[in-house]
Amino acid sequence: MPQLVFPSALYKKSYLEALKDFHLEGRNLEWSVELLSNDFSPLLTRFRQDALGLDLAPDHVPQIRFWLVEEDEYLGRVSLRSPLTRLQRLRGGNIGYEVAPQHRRRGFGHLLLGEGLKLALESRIRRPLVTCDKNNLVSRHIIEKAGGEFDASLANTQFPTERHYWFDLGESKSINHD
Repeated sequence: MPQLVFPSALYKKSYLEALKDFHLEGRNLEWSVELLSNDFSPLLTRFRQDALGLDLAPDHVPQIRFWLVEEDEYLGRVSLRSPLTRLQRLRGGNIGYEVAPQHRRRGFGHLLLGEGLKLALESRIRRPLVTCDKNNLVSRHIIEKAGGEFDASLANTQFPTERHYWFDLGESKSINHD
């Protein structure tokens, strides 16, 4: 049964396999598979610092990450960011999620977004923003099925392919991630 955990060296091998696949897609290029193979601690340290809001890059805010794992296998991650900077309103939003390429098309995207919405609600973020690339039809479907309301007013020239979705998480809302 998949579960959310804090990033951990217990999942190093499968995380690095996923990172190789993300690199082939042109994603997560800030992390070197080769360097992390030798020393995984910089990644975990950076993630802890991000969660605590320490030594953040300009235009970044505290971000907590959870990994979706099953046994010793990394399946994906969900992140919660708050408050948003102007830049993160344009690209990134409050909730980010990604599924390891080798684990896609198994419902994990729906699960991760649903968990992200629960985290937002627990963190008292009543109107979280989720963004995705307009060409990522799978993510668009996941976001729209979960109740995301498209906001064309946030379209901009800096990130012209980014789509913006708001969620209304009033106290009595249930979260659908099926």
